Amino acid sequence: MNSKIFCKRNYNRKKVIQQVLEEFNIFEEIKGKKVIIKPNIVCLDAYPFITHPETLNSLIISIKDYVKDLVVMDGPSITLDVSPEEIIEKHGLAKI
Repeated sequence: MNSKIFCKRNYNRKKVIQQVLEEFNIFEEIKGKKVIIKPNIVCLDAYPFITHPETLNSLIISIKDYVKDLVVMDGPSITLDVSPEEIIEKHGLAKI
């Protein structure tokens, strides 16, 4: 099996997400399917400990018209003394 790695230094997350989706032919792979996105929303610490909200938002916007269903789900650490809702709210993910 051949593996492919995409490495790009760019602060325009939307552009990089689009490039990755095109490079790996993801649009064809997900067309009409149910897709689950599992971001790394596990703690109150900010990026890079969690997926950057702009990255998540860019991915959702890029693929939402290609898929049948789109679900974003994660399981925050069970060792935290905060709820998943607090983590989502703190990082502005509720707006996404």
